[in-house]
Amino acid sequence: MDERAESIAQKREPLQAIERISALDFILPPQVIPLILLLFIVLPIVCLTLKSLFLAVFPWLQINSTLFSSGNLTSGPFPMGLLLKIVAFFLLSFFGCFQLIQRIKSIYLCTWVQAFERPHPLHIDYQSHFGRAMIGLLRWSFFQFLRVVLPPVFMIILTAGVGALALYLFTVFSDLPFIMLSFQITTALFIIIMLGMLTLATVINSIWVTVHSIFGDVIAVTEPSLPASLVLERCKRIAYASPLMYLLIFVYVGLLVAVLLQASWLMQHTDINALIALKADIPLILLAELITLASYLLFNFLKLFGYHQGLIRYYHLLPVQLKSSFSPPPAATL
Repeated sequence: MDERAESIAQKREPLQAIERISALDFILPPQVIPLILLLFIVLPIVCLTLKSLFLAVFPWLQINSTLFSSGNLTSGPFPMGLLLKIVAFFLLSFFGCFQLIQRIKSIYLCTWVQAFERPHPLHIDYQSHFGRAMIGLLRWSFFQFLRVVLPPVFMIILTAGVGALALYLFTVFSDLPFIMLSFQITTALFIIIMLGMLTLATVINSIWVTVHSIFGDVIAVTEPSLPASLVLERCKRIAYASPLMYLLIFVYVGLLVAVLLQASWLMQHTDINALIALKADIPLILLAELITLASYLLFNFLKLFGYHQGLIRYYHLLPVQLKSSFSPPPAATL
């Protein structure tokens, strides 16, 4: 079979394989229904709990920042009840939102990959085992958190801490005659500017890695045994192999903006007490959640389809000498 016939056969494979699963299972797998219902309940509670915690913590931060800027190192005690609420909030956010969303995503991806055959004879079969897929997805999420989220957060905290320390030192030593005021200002500005530039560079690098690793969760689910570092390398090779990648970037940004706007609207128009007492606009909240979840799932399906097409294009563009040096992998065992 020549390359043209091979390419045509590969493009027809996904359409032939869709007959494996029903349309209802493709749209709404049975095992995901209770998870979606639980997610609809937990998401508003988490958002409104965050609002109530912010309203409780902000006055304490404001009072202590005023004391610190005035040179008073003694701060008011942090309320123990509020600390317990914060710990409970993070636990609820992790187990109630993050893991629920990851489980829903892994179930859908494991269901959808049954509609796709190998993108090329040299590539391994897509995996569809939920247990291994969930482990691979969590491992990739942790790796992505360390590479994307943690560095800018650390630099922002470091810059803010150094800025507060510089302000305190300037307040303490400004009246001492043996330290020139210009020297203090110059040193503080230099340190803050350098840290600010490093923070900006870290944020830009995190955005860059996020864009290039947009297929990471798909790879982690379809090949759960692949280490996270190799998943990132695969993402860099396949990122722009499919023209759909450019559309995915705009959809990803639009989805983030829509989620932030929905959370902002929810926090502005209701609170946790009204939600628990069922005095909030429950139908409108559920409708907004349904639209957001449907958009999120559509985005993940586009990622799977774009990754599949990117692999087809990537293998098609490989030199013939390189293709002949590899042997076809064994069929997947479920």
